[in-house]
Amino acid sequence: MGPGYTPRTRHLTSDHRPRYTNRLLLTTSPYLLQHAHNPVDWFPWSEEAFLLAEQLDRPVFLSIGYSTCHWCHVMEHESFEDEQIASVMNSRYICIKLDREERPDIDAVYMRAVQLATGHGGWPMSVWLFPDKKPFYSGTYFPAYDGQRGARMGFLSLLNRLADLFSTDRVRVIQAASHLTNEIRNSFQGTNDTPNKQHEASPDDVARLLLRQADYQWGGFGHAPKFPVPSQLDLVLRYGWKHDDAETKRFVELTLDKMAQGGIYDHLAGGFARYSTDSQWLVPHFEKMLYDNAQLVCTYLDAFQWTQNPTYAEVATDILDYLTREMSHPSGGFYSATDADSEGEEGRFFVWTIPEVVSAVGEEKAAIINTVYGMSEHGNWEGTNILTRWTPLSVASQHLGLSEHETKKRLGEAKSALYEARKQRVPPSLDDKVLLAWNGLAIRAFARAGWVLNNGEYTQRAIVAANFMLAELGHNGRLYRVWRNGQAHVDAMLEDYAFFVSGLIELVEVTGDSRWLDEAIRLQQIVDTRFRDVDGCYFMTADDHESLLAREKPAYDGAEPCGNSVVCENLVRLGLLTDRVEYLDNARRTIDRVLAIANHPTAVPRLLTVLEWLNTAQREVAVVVTDDHDANAALLNGLAQCFDPYRVFTVVHHSQVDMTAQAIPWIKGKTAIGGKPTAYVCSGMNCQLPARDVTLFVAQLSRSSD
Repeated sequence: MGPGYTPRTRHLTSDHRPRYTNRLLLTTSPYLLQHAHNPVDWFPWSEEAFLLAEQLDRPVFLSIGYSTCHWCHVMEHESFEDEQIASVMNSRYICIKLDREERPDIDAVYMRAVQLATGHGGWPMSVWLFPDKKPFYSGTYFPAYDGQRGARMGFLSLLNRLADLFSTDRVRVIQAASHLTNEIRNSFQGTNDTPNKQHEASPDDVARLLLRQADYQWGGFGHAPKFPVPSQLDLVLRYGWKHDDAETKRFVELTLDKMAQGGIYDHLAGGFARYSTDSQWLVPHFEKMLYDNAQLVCTYLDAFQWTQNPTYAEVATDILDYLTREMSHPSGGFYSATDADSEGEEGRFFVWTIPEVVSAVGEEKAAIINTVYGMSEHGNWEGTNILTRWTPLSVASQHLGLSEHETKKRLGEAKSALYEARKQRVPPSLDDKVLLAWNGLAIRAFARAGWVLNNGEYTQRAIVAANFMLAELGHNGRLYRVWRNGQAHVDAMLEDYAFFVSGLIELVEVTGDSRWLDEAIRLQQIVDTRFRDVDGCYFMTADDHESLLAREKPAYDGAEPCGNSVVCENLVRLGLLTDRVEYLDNARRTIDRVLAIANHPTAVPRLLTVLEWLNTAQREVAVVVTDDHDANAALLNGLAQCFDPYRVFTVVHHSQVDMTAQAIPWIKGKTAIGGKPTAYVCSGMNCQLPARDVTLFVAQLSRSSD
């Protein structure tokens, strides 16, 4: 605790030092550090804690959350900072805090316990364990005392009741724990291999199922709360593109428009919050996650390519600029998240009253802000205004008596002024740990934006991040998952390797640098050797990872795609790039197995986009460039204009073709004809005529040319 250290606790001495300090102070996790001065005697997840529980014959209380979780903060304030509750926890339990973002493997085991026991899940997660790590009771948030927030039994009463049962009715509690543990193991291993609709459903079938859940008024799927699950939207987008379906296209556009216009989007800085509490994308939980924003960049870029609507490129650009400006470590990695709360209030940093705007930017700029963002005296949330863009620019311009061009110009100035004023507020806390998996998603997003938007700075940002991952998280040829303050730890898991390899493959395509392909192939070999089961499916953890109650085979694409889905996509891309059919065979086998264990037809939309790719005529595109940058740009812009999610491509300098062909065989013999940039569009063993003219190239890229 150095100068300027501010302990996060209400328990302070007269000289403002923390009254309590526990073992979490020695960790690097921002979430665990938030709890380092609770009166609870927390342990991090460790064998030390479980051995002590066994020696003292006590149950273990395991609390799982993450640093930007609003209800985690609420439970901390109500219960973990309460000295009476802490006294019971310390005297009757061994208490463990876990950052779910650092240890998704542990989180997955006990989340399944919660889901099996209660039918739902979420964070904070509260689990009661035996010293052998078997759970016997679980839930999520609990109010501190009986009667609070409508709870019949509060957390304190529950702690005492379960500790009593552990002591007085041990046999029954052991039986319950054993039964629940067996259920967890069966669900993870897919031992209940009863036929399910998912195994029979085609990608088109599942896209149509999702569209039956579509909200055709506000976009998205289902009702409140609404999450912008990119894997679902991406499957529907591809369905609409494949069938040239106008209604599906309108739904995708509606969803992307409403999200970007709503309060879930940060109109001053860029970036999306994690989800909306309502069906209209108005009121978010204000935390902003790297994984959401990295994926949404790619979704908006896909939509831009498909529709040619420049608004989608602008949204993607705003997100990327936000990640560069506010979520970047100086050495190259990306931070994980920002919190919803500041100054003790959820959303305080993001909301405004009209007087606050006037005070911040002056009357003239405030008039622009208030009109464009629909502000009012009474507000749209708890007496304040969450900025939205429901009002079309043309209507706002008419109201202001300005041309659209002038309104847009003045709006940019007003936004910049309000953004600078907002920076003077107390900001939400930043979770500055660097996670390999989420950085893989960001690398993919920046690399893709580099070629779609013809922005070399984005490509370079992806390269810097990739180099950072290899240098700072690499060890003995393998990778760690977590990095913070110069320390890397936690062995990388399936999603870490999968997401990072996906980003490296994107760099292969964009840069033509075979170094990235070599690295992707090397890491994929580790995945195949260490994570793959004999049935073809991949485990979340490596074969030499810490042994837990169960070893999950991920089969659910949620807010993040599951590792198995992305591994399959990587196998397809590597197979097409390298002409190695075994990659494609492995992808098919894994897809078949994951579909057999997935528990619902819509559970793995990202995986189904890969299956659709395998069932579609596969295409390889090469652009052989020269030193004529203008001529290169013409062909590359043509490539960027044409949406096709089921192709691989590479851009290679004419002088590097022979070297690149050692890794990408099908590029052999392709030249810059007549010294001019030349494009080649191939499918299988057949290539169309080399194209130096962008119009011909674009025509060849059309699927109708097959």
